[in-house]
Amino acid sequence: MNNSKLDISKRLKKYLSPQVFDLLVKCGIFIEENSANLFLVGGSLRDILLNKSPKDIDLTLVNGNSELVEKLAAYIGGQIIFKSQFFTYKIQVKNSVIDITEARKEIYSSPGSLPEITSKCSIDDDLYRRDFTVNSMALSLIPSKFGSVTDPFNGINDINKKQIRIIHDNSFSDDPTRILRAIRYSIRLNFKIDYKTLSKLNEFKNNINLITGFRVKNELIKIIREDSRSKILLSLHNLKIFDIIGLKININNQINKILDTFQFKKEYTDDLILIGILTYNLDIENIINITEKLYLDSTYIKTLRDTQEIKLFLQNIKLDNLNNSSIYKSLNPYKDEAIIINSYFSNTKVSNKLNLYLNKLKYSIPPLNGSEILSLGAKEGPRIKEIINELLYDKLDGKIKNKNQAIIKVKQILNS
Repeated sequence: MNNSKLDISKRLKKYLSPQVFDLLVKCGIFIEENSANLFLVGGSLRDILLNKSPKDIDLTLVNGNSELVEKLAAYIGGQIIFKSQFFTYKIQVKNSVIDITEARKEIYSSPGSLPEITSKCSIDDDLYRRDFTVNSMALSLIPSKFGSVTDPFNGINDINKKQIRIIHDNSFSDDPTRILRAIRYSIRLNFKIDYKTLSKLNEFKNNINLITGFRVKNELIKIIREDSRSKILLSLHNLKIFDIIGLKININNQINKILDTFQFKKEYTDDLILIGILTYNLDIENIINITEKLYLDSTYIKTLRDTQEIKLFLQNIKLDNLNNSSIYKSLNPYKDEAIIINSYFSNTKVSNKLNLYLNKLKYSIPPLNGSEILSLGAKEGPRIKEIINELLYDKLDGKIKNKNQAIIKVKQILNS
């Protein structure tokens, strides 16, 4: 791999959009004018060196502070949309978002704990706190050093070798979530885990039980968003990581196939669906255990509960024999994601009925509204809602095809 400044500059222009490239150049100019340094780091640089376009733009600021970040945001015509206690910021500029972190040292007071920030530091010290060598490189963006790569742990060499390697022996002890990330990166990048790293992974894997369920959930969400999610989950299963964490997740061939064919859809919360797929075959006791272990919020809990209720309903009722109004009444109380989860595990006829509800029936509106029904002589009260529902159900079943037929129906109801 040619790592000259010229080659890196060409890669930046090739794998970044013109807008993002120009934005980074502009950032570098401003930062150098203010006696600081700015680097493209982590997965952003790794992906470019792998001839890929990075999903995110991660920058590290050296010799800067929050005031400089605020000035930078104003200079590039953006705004800070997020900042945290760990000196991390998100700046949005039109349709682009860049993540900036102030260079820092970290100390782990105990295995699995969140790090304490001890001081701001050089770029080399900042890179030392990172997880793997392939994510511990930095490319300078200031004009005087533009394209210069800092690689203190031979990350480029590990990219060439296609291997995942920890920076120091205590890496997995300090932060056991790196165990999950080692598996995720190795499968995503099609890299092997080097021998010493794998040995340390096995030595410290029981420490993963020390991290909070919230952090485990965040890592699990990242895993299920990966294209190779089923392979990653299977590897974790084989390493007994789920057993150590206390999650009774059963990764079988059916679930693997569903995960491999899963397609993300903007109109639904995909994380809910994927967690529901993973837990579909579990009993209620284990599902409750997972919701507690991972600190899942009420939306997850309702989705998983709805999934099991629909599953039981489908076991006792032949959905393909029901008319449209019965399907609507049966499924309307449940979250869409729970219905989608069940569709993955159902036969074609049942799946078609579930998708009929999701794609058509749920969007049906009554042919008359409350005001129109009142104008026909109905009295205010709960009966209005009952009539509206009755009209909707008749419309779903094809008994009412237009507004005139709906008016006739209401008059019949009021005169009965």
